Amino acid sequence: MISDATSIAITDIVHRRRREVPVALMLRSVMDRGIVVPITVRVNYGGTYKLIDGLKRIVCQEALGFKTIPALIIGTERENG
Repeated sequence: MISDATSIAITDIVHRRRREVPVALMLRSVMDRGIVVPITVRVNYGGTYKLIDGLKRIVCQEALGFKTIPALIIGTERENG
């Protein structure tokens, strides 16, 4: 699903330790190819979203002035346990 980035109110962010890719390197990739892998968000109660994966993609999207971002929206916390 492709969502308007300004219409998704992300109120929570899940932080995970992963192999760190420098934002500058990722920014160059996004400039060349766009955002290939969608961000992942989970629906919170009240219609807001929790960002599960993709914080750096959002940073790149905003820095490049993209108006939309691909987003995989998964079910509510209740549905996911």
